Amino acid sequence: MIISIFIILVFLIALGTGFIGSMTGLGGGIFLTPFLVILMGIDPHYALATSLIAVICTSSGASVTFLKEKLVNFRIGLFLETAAIIGAPLGALIAVDMPKKLILILFALLLLYSAYANIKGTRSGQRRDFSFESDPLALKLNLPDLYTTSWGEVITYPVRKIKIGWTLMFGAGILSGVLGIGSGSLKVLAMDKMMGLPYKVSTATSNFMIGLTAMASVSVYWQEGFLIPELVIPVIPGVLAGSYMGAKSVTKIPIHKVRWLFTIVMTIFSLQLFAKGIF
Repeated sequence: MIISIFIILVFLIALGTGFIGSMTGLGGGIFLTPFLVILMGIDPHYALATSLIAVICTSSGASVTFLKEKLVNFRIGLFLETAAIIGAPLGALIAVDMPKKLILILFALLLLYSAYANIKGTRSGQRRDFSFESDPLALKLNLPDLYTTSWGEVITYPVRKIKIGWTLMFGAGILSGVLGIGSGSLKVLAMDKMMGLPYKVSTATSNFMIGLTAMASVSVYWQEGFLIPELVIPVIPGVLAGSYMGAKSVTKIPIHKVRWLFTIVMTIFSLQLFAKGIF
């Protein structure tokens, strides 16, 4: 393939994955890897390393918009990220010896559960109940915050089960290093379902966190020589542009539509990962 055509195709793929990644809070890495491996014929190790760069770019591009919209809860993000950045390099080291097919199958099952948990009991337009009490530790760390809904209502939300959330973030960090992703699916699930945060706050905070997680594990892939300019150079501007557009869109889309997009994307890629792990 002519190098110029190759670069354009990679750029367009990165543009699309950045858009979807920022809207769902997943980071784009889980979308970029299948495209690079299946459509472009890239070796999985190089695809995983490049995907981590995409995650960093998605986090940077999306966070600009989410910061303006005041959706990111920095205190929660930084608190939970202390667990993720411990797990990320460990995951990258584990990936060297663990069978990739087994990892793909387990992660596919996790994504299926994420999709199921995301829509269980959720109806179009249903509003979250924020009447529960915050954990004492959450209050001590001043984690509860407020945000403005798409219809202009300012809501103060409590925070619960932060110890469980912290533990899940450690697992998210390991998954990030093993699969070359931002592990945003587990981050969003933990903050939304376990900790009780508003869904858009979970998505925005996940976008802020995934870049830090990816940076903690990308150095392992870089030391192994899996980062090459032919892939990294077109991916960076593509993902940055796509993630910015996706973040601008998610602030204007009703929450139930964002949830359904998340669910559809999770289901599709879980099936792809499962098939790749079996065959």
